[in-house]
Amino acid sequence: MVGGTGQIVLYRSQREQVLNQVHLEQTQASLEAAHAQLKALDSFKSQLFANITHEFKTPLAMILAPLELILQGEMATCRRRTGPPSSRCSAAVSSS
Repeated sequence: MVGGTGQIVLYRSQREQVLNQVHLEQTQASLEAAHAQLKALDSFKSQLFANITHEFKTPLAMILAPLELILQGEMATCRRRTGPPSSRCSAAVSSS
């Protein structure tokens, strides 16, 4: 009877180890899938911010360059010399 009880305890212990191993493998597979999704989402986020940054920089550069010239007084000098904005003043604005 003692031998039978020992075998039952051993069987339960082995069964529990197998169940724990299966649970561990399922958890690992789930984590790997979540990791892959997170990497894809991070890549998408980085691309989105790069595109948004580019789309904002272009118009802001076209606004900021003339404003910097105005603050430095160069735009006023161009207008006094040539009247309405000339191509030379526009070139000075775009080169900044």
